Amino acid sequence: MTHILLICFFLNFSIFPKHVPCAHFGSLPFKMTAPAKGKPLFSDKNYYQALQEARRKKKGLFVYFRRNVCGPCDQMEEIIFKEPEVRDFYERYFVCIKMNCDDEFGSSFCGTKRIQQVPAYLFLNPKDESSLYQDAGFFEKNTMIRLAKAGRDFGALMVEMYGKFETESNLPDDFFEDYARFLEYRNERALKMKVMRRYIESRTPAQLATPTGWKFLKELTSSTDDKYFDIFYNNIRLFVEKFGPGEVKEHAVRIFQLDKEKAVLAEDDVLFRRALDLYMKTIAATETNLGEKQRKLIENGYKTEYYLRVKDYPQYARFAVQCVGDLYGNNPRLLYEHALNFALNISEKSYLETALSWAAQSILLSPHYENTAVYAMLLQKTGDNEMAYKMTERALNYSKEEGVFDRFKMAELRELLQTLLDKGSPPQTAPPRSKTSRTP
Repeated sequence: MTHILLICFFLNFSIFPKHVPCAHFGSLPFKMTAPAKGKPLFSDKNYYQALQEARRKKKGLFVYFRRNVCGPCDQMEEIIFKEPEVRDFYERYFVCIKMNCDDEFGSSFCGTKRIQQVPAYLFLNPKDESSLYQDAGFFEKNTMIRLAKAGRDFGALMVEMYGKFETESNLPDDFFEDYARFLEYRNERALKMKVMRRYIESRTPAQLATPTGWKFLKELTSSTDDKYFDIFYNNIRLFVEKFGPGEVKEHAVRIFQLDKEKAVLAEDDVLFRRALDLYMKTIAATETNLGEKQRKLIENGYKTEYYLRVKDYPQYARFAVQCVGDLYGNNPRLLYEHALNFALNISEKSYLETALSWAAQSILLSPHYENTAVYAMLLQKTGDNEMAYKMTERALNYSKEEGVFDRFKMAELRELLQTLLDKGSPPQTAPPRSKTSRTP
């Protein structure tokens, strides 16, 4: 059991099935140092006793939340809360108590106050128990002092920080991050954006490869049209090195998906190509195990999807013939769907021949009414009326066996083909096909 608890500590998760998760250190500026010396900050009193004491002493009430197993919580208590500046400020203005979200009372209280993760911090007005400020996460001492100022007089803190922001230069990262956090808390979105933009513009790309810089850059780059997108695009490998491929790819995929949808709605080829270029550059930087051929298949796959959705069928066909077979060769549903798209929208015989091979492969993998009907349609479009007639017969048999409606009108196509065959109509000229592609 001891070994399990040690593993849980370093991985920052709990074996206890509670609903309040423990915050991760992530890439915060944290260093494992020896515990600071100093007396404990938190009172042994319970919540109601502390509430009465705060009312009597005319102080605020600070409630710190943790769990039984929580590495960041342990470090907050052993290091940050024992920092003299932090301890003195909190003792001067608050009655401080600790609450365990794994205890019976603590679990209920966490639910009441909507504590989503620990460590968490709640500043209360003891007169009516109303919340003055609430936050969560692992923070360094400067941030913890600002949190206390927010819990004591939020308005005064905002005036102080605004004054510094407007008059001082070379402000540290923690100031910008805290100020942005407080502005978000007060729903002052416009000023928060101004703070983040000033931070981005006052730093080099290398200086932006910090937790604060990365956080702000992600928030300011939701599209390839955004002002600061080029900073992200031109320094993808730097951010991969600093924050890992998963983090960077997640952000790039979010931009790509949003811009791709906008491009489809506006039929904007330029926006789509720009978004796809970002995605492929990110893939090259984050998935180094993929070869050039695999990346090209992925790129053509997205082009195929886009041109089909905007109904640019010539472009769709051009890219589909390059990638569908390799990408979806073992997926009977997708092979059938692309073959159907060609049957309905494409007339060039060389493309139709490729679609025939997709339909044939789909039937070999999983024969049913739909892919057999599409195969018959493609055969008829390429002039092979005799084989098309046989496939309509097979499709109608599948329709009866499966109990599905003849939505591709195979009965009508069979009658048309029968008429043509009775008249001895010669088949249209078509490139030769292998027996395998004709009869799955």
